[in-house]
Amino acid sequence: DRDYNSLLFNQATNEYTNNPYESNRFKYTENINSFYASLTNKYFDKKLSVRLGLRMEQTNTKGEQVNNGEINTLHYFNVFPNVRLGYKFSDDKELGLNYSYRLRRPWSSQLNPFVKKSDDYNYSTGNPALEPSYSHSFNLSYSSDFAFFPSLSYTHSYNESETMRVPLDDSWGI
Repeated sequence: DRDYNSLLFNQATNEYTNNPYESNRFKYTENINSFYASLTNKYFDKKLSVRLGLRMEQTNTKGEQVNNGEINTLHYFNVFPNVRLGYKFSDDKELGLNYSYRLRRPWSSQLNPFVKKSDDYNYSTGNPALEPSYSHSFNLSYSSDFAFFPSLSYTHSYNESETMRVPLDDSWGI
């Protein structure tokens, strides 16, 4: 649960009371069911090592705006492979090649559609329809003499969510 409370001071009663226009309760639940498998083996007189991995996930999310009863849900299934190849030229020289497919889920604050005031000039809100972002990563590495470790990496990401700055207008109701 994330509670955003705004209190108003009532001078007549000398008490603070809840301001319903600036308060919100966001209940977020996330259930992730997953399965992992990995296989490792060595070949060619133990010079070539191979590791194959697989992760499968079923994700179910629910975000509820308690104040107005709005409920948003997402359900998705993903398969994430990863591969590691290594070739050992000698005890102190090795070449490696890695590939992995990953995801990054949005945080609950990124999903909460309530407009939250940080200060007089900054407000923030989330998007309950945000989906996770995904990335394919490749890495080529070399090690020599236990002291020299050059590597080359490339990552391609998609469905990234970014913070957007927009001017406020009357449609925000602020």
